[in-house]
Amino acid sequence: DLSNLAAGCVSMFLLGMAFGTITLAVGAATGGRGLAISVASGLALVTFIVNVLAPSVGAVEPFRVVSPFYYYMGADPLRNGLDLVHTGVLVGIIAAFFGLALIAFERRDLAA
Repeated sequence: DLSNLAAGCVSMFLLGMAFGTITLAVGAATGGRGLAISVASGLALVTFIVNVLAPSVGAVEPFRVVSPFYYYMGADPLRNGLDLVHTGVLVGIIAAFFGLALIAFERRDLAA
């Protein structure tokens, strides 16, 4: 179904935006491009591994809900369309880290 394909694309876009705003927030807070990319990449790797291992490793299962990847594919948007709760969580992550990025950037001393 074309609408479910669009739902999967929207979900992937939101996942990318979530990690992009995390990168933006870390970069605005620290001023270091490399550090921002490293932190976001490391976070993406760890949360992906948690999401993949959670179904088979009982000790990791409770931590699955902290992974943005869970909200990206947990409700299977390619079969079921967008899940409003999962979409809302991803939009919330984007909004929260964008707000943190704005606050951090406004407090930076760029005169140096």
